[in-house]
Amino acid sequence: MKERVFILIMSALILFSCTPSKNKNTFEIETKLGTIVNQKWSDYRYKSHFKKGHSRDSNIEMYSRLVKDENGEYYIFTNDIYVRNDSVIWQGYNKSFDYNEFLQFDSLLLECNPQNVTGDFTPEDKYMKRTYYFNSLYVEIQKSPYNYHIFFYSNGF
Repeated sequence: MKERVFILIMSALILFSCTPSKNKNTFEIETKLGTIVNQKWSDYRYKSHFKKGHSRDSNIEMYSRLVKDENGEYYIFTNDIYVRNDSVIWQGYNKSFDYNEFLQFDSLLLECNPQNVTGDFTPEDKYMKRTYYFNSLYVEIQKSPYNYHIFFYSNGF
């Protein structure tokens, strides 16, 4: 009897260790999170929405998309993309902070099974930072008093 239980437990462990992790299909994760990191810039269909900017590194091209408020005074949303050898290696968003929106995004990130998560968020904190690590990218969220920033990094960055 003990031998059968042992064999069943070992079989179950072997079976579960062979099932593929969600983390292995990084394109699915990147698509779910709404980032184009680790994808080809030349294949991106919304390139025309971005203006070419200046980069400190001559091997990297920078593109930006800036959206102002209805008065045209303040930027309410920015999206920056860095490209090296036609691959998007970094993408960053800046937008107004909404705690409920953050909680939804946090849940989505956790559903993608990160390998590690560091940092913590509480609504009372003036500044907060949390990082989610995946196979081919990591995602960092930072909150300042009124805005928050979402950064997607390729692990090859």
